[in-house]
Amino acid sequence: MKKIFFILICFILHSIYCFSNEYSKLYGKWIIESEIPSEQIHERDACECLGKEIVYEKNSVEYDGHIITVTNVTEEELTSDLLFSYTVGIGENSSKGVSFRNLGIQQKKVSSITLKMKEIIPRMWIIIIDENTIIINYKGLFFRTLRE
Repeated sequence: MKKIFFILICFILHSIYCFSNEYSKLYGKWIIESEIPSEQIHERDACECLGKEIVYEKNSVEYDGHIITVTNVTEEELTSDLLFSYTVGIGENSSKGVSFRNLGIQQKKVSSITLKMKEIIPRMWIIIIDENTIIINYKGLFFRTLRE
């Protein structure tokens, strides 16, 4: 019984940790402002998202009238080379990766967050530029998103 209790406590502490740190900085309302041109962006795909609101909360993301449960949050430090390696092979131009330069990122390193969710959007990748600007990557498309 003590072992089960210990495992349960570890799981709860891990969940609290995962849902705090960088992710907690995202809590609130954001507006998808613009597409970020890259080899992987197709204008017809991006136009549907522009101007829409995203609300990040502790255990959920609200988008386009849907409340989506966040099941896991992972954080990592991202460099341009790492971004490039992650994006090679995604989208119609699968041989081309995306770098910080392509996205207009000036920093050498940024924080990134991956959200895993149950419904509608199974995975969302977020690059934190500053407290009021993030870049969302969804299915190989990149969007500059501003805090409302």
